Amino acid sequence: MSTDPAITPLKQWEGTIFLAHDSLVVIAPIIVNNEQKYDNFLRQIPQNRIQMRQPAPPNEDPLRERPAIDFDSYFLVVIRSNTWIEKPKLIDIIDAQEQRIIRYSIPFNQQTEMLAQPDGVGRYLAMLLLQTERAIHFDKQ
Repeated sequence: MSTDPAITPLKQWEGTIFLAHDSLVVIAPIIVNNEQKYDNFLRQIPQNRIQMRQPAPPNEDPLRERPAIDFDSYFLVVIRSNTWIEKPKLIDIIDAQEQRIIRYSIPFNQQTEMLAQPDGVGRYLAMLLLQTERAIHFDKQ
């Protein structure tokens, strides 16, 4: 199989995200390729930091400021985890034949998995990529 060199995201963000209660078990990555999907994704980022001590300070996530994205030229890939302790990790992105393959992992630490965590809160990794005609395929390791 012939493959091109690995693709590097133009920009990456990571942070905390609210999860829908029906997605607490399996959370599929999402492709954000228009303004409506972008707004829907940004609404999931908490306005304040998630912490026990209240009042919580504002969330300093740079995506809260809604950086402009030209969706004619770029799109976001968002990988989410259902725990706020372990964040998703990008392994690589490669173009292979007719597909763009995005390989990622969500580490599992048995010792921290049992710790108390807020219900419905996870972590995300968002990556800005150039638009492609290739089909996107996600490969969780």
